[in-house]
Amino acid sequence: MNRNWTEHRLGDVTTWSSGGTPSKKNEAYWNGDIPWISASSMAGNRYSDSANKITLAGLKAGSKEAKKDSILLLVRGSILHQKIPVGIAEKDVSFNQDVKCLVADETQIEPWFLLFWFMANERKLLNMVESTGIGAGKLDTKQLQNLIIKLPEKAIRKKITSVLKALDDKTILNNQINKTLEEMAQAIFKSWFVDFEPTKAKIKILEAGGTEGEAERAAMTAISGKDSAALDAMADDQPGAYANLQATAKLFPAALTESDLGTIPEGWNVGSFTELAKLDTTSVQPKSNPNQVWDHYSIPAYDAAHYPVQDTGSSIKSGKYRVHELSVLVSKLNPQFKRIWWPKVSNPDTAICSTEFMQFVPLKQEDRGFVHGVISSEPFQENIRQSVTGSTGSRQRAQPPQVASSEIIIPSRDLINIFSSISTSYLTMIAENLEQNQALSNTRDTLLPKLMSGEIDLEGLADD
Repeated sequence: MNRNWTEHRLGDVTTWSSGGTPSKKNEAYWNGDIPWISASSMAGNRYSDSANKITLAGLKAGSKEAKKDSILLLVRGSILHQKIPVGIAEKDVSFNQDVKCLVADETQIEPWFLLFWFMANERKLLNMVESTGIGAGKLDTKQLQNLIIKLPEKAIRKKITSVLKALDDKTILNNQINKTLEEMAQAIFKSWFVDFEPTKAKIKILEAGGTEGEAERAAMTAISGKDSAALDAMADDQPGAYANLQATAKLFPAALTESDLGTIPEGWNVGSFTELAKLDTTSVQPKSNPNQVWDHYSIPAYDAAHYPVQDTGSSIKSGKYRVHELSVLVSKLNPQFKRIWWPKVSNPDTAICSTEFMQFVPLKQEDRGFVHGVISSEPFQENIRQSVTGSTGSRQRAQPPQVASSEIIIPSRDLINIFSSISTSYLTMIAENLEQNQALSNTRDTLLPKLMSGEIDLEGLADD
């Protein structure tokens, strides 16, 4: 430990409180606007939202408030046998009885430094987890409060926090960019292939007595969001882009017709999803065959909760699916169907995924973006929900063969190609950002214990 680092009992530099659960029989306590943090909402290390929210009455009747910059630590739950969920409240939230709220004494330690200390000491905390006898793990509060935390002077703490938070901030930024890109791709798919907005724009003009050219122009507006003046400017300033937009607008029919799935654009068809993609369940057993390449190297391993982590094939004992380089992966677990991965796989012999995925491989390479769009769309998501079997909770799963045979609307080949090209550019950026996030996470995990123990000396770089 470097000079000027002092030892403190964790309980002496923090104030602890316990949460609670308002009665779920009282509707007045639930569906409010106060995030209610529990184990299920403790993904990542920044907490500002949750699926379950309570009202002010619910907060007063049974829960507890954690102020912004509080540290929330899960102390009871089955996940404690694998990881220690801990994070910082980015806004005032509430929390349940399985979570402890820690408020840092900022005269001695800052909230972010405290969070990184917990993250750096996850292995120690995992060794402290006790069994409740019903499969859940628990952390004893008194033992936690008696832990010794070593603190450098404030300038060093600020520098350590700055280095680690910069890595964390970049990851958050990448996630925000990815969310925007995904929403853009889904919005285009919905407009073109679910709501049929370009076609309906044409129909509206023609029914009002407009010309085919005016109908085409209306479709261009529906596709681009640009009004007439903006389209004129685009024609002058970006003639190539304008020509491409015009060509795309021409491809949308100017009439609707009835089908087995309701009213659809004229000339489009209803068919099985299997006409576009096949369900791939190629199984591998990395542990059982030492001659396989994945038995010797760190490989991408996808699961339904997280983007791929690097794993060692020789440590994987259960059966997995081989990930195809063109595949689109979607969780079969209810209600996680919106977890859809676009794998970036250069060699299909060195990538695997959990069997909790449905893996769809497009029959044509150029259709991959459209296949992803179909799976992400609400009509297809509803098909997945309709296929679910099993009892409530984690045992509910979609049935892949039934999902694969879903009826879908199939537009013209040219429109499939155009959408796939647009979507693929977005999804490739998403995959690259997630790959960068994995590298950032690895860097952070390497630096964490060294910075928090003083092994890396930042004293000469610290501000006064």
